Amino acid sequence: MRFSIGHLLLVFPAFFLATFIAEWWDSQTLVTYRFTIALNEIRKIQFQLKWAHDLRDNSEITEDVVNQWLAGSLPDTHPAAHDLYESPGFDPWGSPYKCLPNVQLSNGVVQPFGVYSMGRDSESESNGNDPDDLNSWNEDCYQWYVNDITQRNRRRIGIYGAMITPVVYLGLFAAGRLFGFFRPPQIRA
Repeated sequence: MRFSIGHLLLVFPAFFLATFIAEWWDSQTLVTYRFTIALNEIRKIQFQLKWAHDLRDNSEITEDVVNQWLAGSLPDTHPAAHDLYESPGFDPWGSPYKCLPNVQLSNGVVQPFGVYSMGRDSESESNGNDPDDLNSWNEDCYQWYVNDITQRNRRRIGIYGAMITPVVYLGLFAAGRLFGFFRPPQIRA
């Protein structure tokens, strides 16, 4: 059997169709990412701190008190322990959340406290402003995770597309033969 240029060019639509199938198949997977869990917890902590700070005298809730509470080491006898309730525990990577005083939000408002997670590497050289840190004062702090996940998904979908391209190619080739797009060469006598 001889292959024409049409047979060879069929590889391109086969790959694009295979990649589309891989993309559709991958989009059916529901994934909860750790960074979304950490962001939701940071928002909850921020709300809890604002409520406790508004309820109590400013001198009772300090950065040290909040960091002790976030680490789970605030004594129950401390006056602010009742207002802060239970410690939120650790972030999804196993590190305690951290607190900074007097944080300016992206809209210019200054809050008494800002909360951050040190992120996937569990280290922060800039007090919550590393690319992988998640914080309460920067609305786009999660972008590093989105870019990382997008890059990994593109790579995976490309590999899946390449893996199923031969199957799609054979299907397109068979359909072309069935509907007469690719006819065997005529033998002339």
